[in-house]
Amino acid sequence: MPKRIIELADAVAGSIPTITTRQVQRRYVPYFDSSQVVDGKWFILVAEEDPNSKGDVDTPKLTIDLGYQKALPEPTDLVPEPEDHLPTLDAMMEEVETIKNLFAEGGVLRTLVQANCVLLNYRPGPLYRQDFLYEMGIFFSVIRLEYLAES
Repeated sequence: MPKRIIELADAVAGSIPTITTRQVQRRYVPYFDSSQVVDGKWFILVAEEDPNSKGDVDTPKLTIDLGYQKALPEPTDLVPEPEDHLPTLDAMMEEVETIKNLFAEGGVLRTLVQANCVLLNYRPGPLYRQDFLYEMGIFFSVIRLEYLAES
């Protein structure tokens, strides 16, 4: 069944640039080097296919993660710590909110059938991952998208 979730990930990655100016790529792991996300990057990570969601019909639940990463500015004497970059962090959280709203009730991508799958739910992951923020100087947020595959 991996082909189905890959087709879904590709479809979602392709639909966002048609609505916004953001480019989305499919990856298997997030970025771990801040120099790779200086300008900010959106990407899709294939998360899982839930075999327990299947009933008598072949309708598995497929989960993908839509992630956003952006490097924090270099520390300065005035702003030495990541958590002190409030305007920058606020802008990054607004960026995530903008894309999240595409999947919310009334959002353009809420009712769009993609790769023969319908969106069941979306869940924001942690607003940002503190380990990436402090250890790598990267803002990292995830929106988890849960789809139901149609037969």
